[in-house]
Amino acid sequence: MVAREEHRPDIDGLRAVAVLSVLAFHLSRSYLPGGFVGVDIFFVISGYLITGIIAKQLDQGSFTVLGFYQRRIARIYPVLVTVAVATIAGASLFYLGRDVSSAGSSLMASVLSFENIWAMLLGNYFSSSSDAQPYLHYWSLSVEEQFYIAYPLFLIVLHRMKWSVPRTLAVLCGTSFLLYLALSRVNPTMAFFLPVTRAWQLLAGSILAVLKLRSPNRDGNGRVALLGIGILILSFVFITESRRFPMNFGLLPVIGTLCILGNESDGMANRFLSWKPLTAVGLISYSLYLWHWPVFSFVDYKLYTSPNETRLGLKLAIVLVFSLASYFLVEKPARDYLNGKEKAKVAFGLLFATAIPCAILGFSIHDLNYINSNLHRASSGGIAFGGSRGSIVLMGDSNGSMYGTTIRDIAKADGLSLNVLSVAGSDPLPFEGAKQNKYWNDSLTFVQRKHPDYVILACYWNNYYPKNPSRIRIAVDELARSAKHLILLTRPPHLPKDASREEIRNGARPPFMEDSVERPSRLAANSFLLGLKQGNVSVIDVAAEFDKGGAISFTDDHGNQLFYDSRHISEHGGDLVKAEIASAISVNPR
Repeated sequence: MVAREEHRPDIDGLRAVAVLSVLAFHLSRSYLPGGFVGVDIFFVISGYLITGIIAKQLDQGSFTVLGFYQRRIARIYPVLVTVAVATIAGASLFYLGRDVSSAGSSLMASVLSFENIWAMLLGNYFSSSSDAQPYLHYWSLSVEEQFYIAYPLFLIVLHRMKWSVPRTLAVLCGTSFLLYLALSRVNPTMAFFLPVTRAWQLLAGSILAVLKLRSPNRDGNGRVALLGIGILILSFVFITESRRFPMNFGLLPVIGTLCILGNESDGMANRFLSWKPLTAVGLISYSLYLWHWPVFSFVDYKLYTSPNETRLGLKLAIVLVFSLASYFLVEKPARDYLNGKEKAKVAFGLLFATAIPCAILGFSIHDLNYINSNLHRASSGGIAFGGSRGSIVLMGDSNGSMYGTTIRDIAKADGLSLNVLSVAGSDPLPFEGAKQNKYWNDSLTFVQRKHPDYVILACYWNNYYPKNPSRIRIAVDELARSAKHLILLTRPPHLPKDASREEIRNGARPPFMEDSVERPSRLAANSFLLGLKQGNVSVIDVAAEFDKGGAISFTDDHGNQLFYDSRHISEHGGDLVKAEIASAISVNPR
């Protein structure tokens, strides 16, 4: 992954095989079921090349830690931050607000090298690898950077202590592999993303590098390299998502890569990997890897109704153009410039001058596009927006937070202050009996203290009706006593499974009919809510804007998606009910 003293064109070809396999898998999992193991190949190559350089420099007495990190920055960071910034710009242009918010958080994780942790919290890689996660592929870069934070220091210690480097690395590699196997049975997602359970792949390449350095005159074996090619082909075809864990299948691409790296010869495998078209792809493999996933995501997200052939052609054309441009205009010149001995300060300055602003930008984008409080902020007013002509408090669960930007805009236009107390995944209503709900109590305490002009309450009402209708009544009574006016929002329709971008790409088309079980349940809950209208309590039937006799409006007249997912409307859906909510506020005295 860094500039090396002895160039092996077959390694460039191996990089090409790795990146092309990942691209094929992400274009369609049916093209190359095991294509995702291209990342495993990259890990082994990285460990092999970087350890070879460090070990050689340690033997020569020329290795410095700062020089190592300078080379890492020069090699990795300029194009990484270029693609990261371009990606957040694309997300802001193409995505729904809540997906832009998520991309903002992911930007922060990516530039700070903990995208693997962020991705792990999202869930299984194979289920979360969707068109709304444009930084997901950065997880592998984060694993590498976390590994290389301490690794060169560890090699320095081994060198000074005169310990056997191959044996020590072998012990660590074996330990990591055993953790990899054990954790995969308990939590496959953690085993997939954590550096401690991926380190064995990097260390496998490291061990090979040290052994080759100790025996530099050993001739390669073309047959072993050819066997490595065969093992990789077997990996691409045989390993699938369902066979990925337990991890014993993960040995195949590692063994195949080691067979190729360890055997420099003029055999068929090395000649094939040294083929100029392959080595050309290998040279731009880093840019290809960085660009491919956000481009694939944006094309699928925005053009989800277009034919697969159209999207496929666009993806390949855009990725190729962007990758070539970033390689020749950013990656190569930046690497050549920043690798100079006198450019260390510039390299580290670039890192800090871009990473921190990008992290702040990501955090700001997250908060701007999705307004969702947390349980600990309820008593202090949650997320607050200023205003002097009156006050609004928004309460609820994720069905409340989905109106956050809509009501923020209404409040701003009317000069009203706004406190968002809603928390996704919460239970915002009072419990029955002696048991207390702290979140509800904190929220009610704030409302009683604030005595706002308006409280807007929106929940996933099916959680409470018909099972616990008294909880809704208690909440309505308490809030109606503490606010000048209480506005309840009914539940929008529940989208069926075939009403999603992915299903539409696969051929689904409107009309989308609400599930026959879900629909009567929702209608009953909304009917109950409408019956609570009295005095200073009003109810807005949000569902009426989307439910057209059982058929659900998926887009508006301009083609904008009205739903974020099956249970939540988007900001465009919020626009449909904005006028009615604003009217309910304007007609009631403050």
